[in-house]
Amino acid sequence: MPDPTSEGLPELIRRYQVARADAVLVATPGWDAAPLELFCSDSRFVTFYFDYTPTGVGGDVRFYAEWSPRTIDDAALEDWFGMSILAGGAVVSGADTISIIQHEIIEYGAVAGAQSNFPWGPIELESTAERVRLFCQESGLPGAPGNLHVVAIFS
Repeated sequence: MPDPTSEGLPELIRRYQVARADAVLVATPGWDAAPLELFCSDSRFVTFYFDYTPTGVGGDVRFYAEWSPRTIDDAALEDWFGMSILAGGAVVSGADTISIIQHEIIEYGAVAGAQSNFPWGPIELESTAERVRLFCQESGLPGAPGNLHVVAIFS
């Protein structure tokens, strides 16, 4: 079902959503308290575009995404699922292979304390997620958090 607020707009504008408003980051160990929920049910891919401005040398930003297969929260069910990373185990003839899967957090370090723009993606959704949200934090200079703005382009 198309987003009724975007009818009549060009396709690119409909697919552009603010994932995090331009604001000061939460210092580690905290995370954004109320991340924006982006609807993505008709999309196959998403790319996030980050605009990070640290307060000095050593500024780093950490982030992770959560995905929901439901359009609204259901108190009786788990609604959000975090990113994971898989490390394949060693394959040996005649023995089972044990691989490791773990929650994943990504960290980006600004070069020389300068403002940085960087993309993350494209991430394949295959229309299996209904919503996505992005949690962020300042990890390099928790005493002086930088600013972060993130937009998402869905295709």
